[in-house]
Amino acid sequence: PYAGAHQRYNAGYLAAEGAAVVVADEELTAQRLLAETSALLDDERRLAMATAARRLGRPNAARTLGEALVAMAEGGPLGSGSD
Repeated sequence: PYAGAHQRYNAGYLAAEGAAVVVADEELTAQRLLAETSALLDDERRLAMATAARRLGRPNAARTLGEALVAMAEGGPLGSGSD
């Protein structure tokens, strides 16, 4: 429902990497939601998803972006951030 479908692409990437479960809007029912959330109660599956999410994470992303924006605003070189 959003222009450009950015949320869908981001979620699809996370799901493809094992860090999320994606259910399309047209497939979302109470029964499907219950099934998907119940499946997450399985510790092994949840652990695998958490591990994948940690692998994909960029803890300093906001700082790196901020530093790049400041460098651009000051006319300095890009890519000098810590991440």
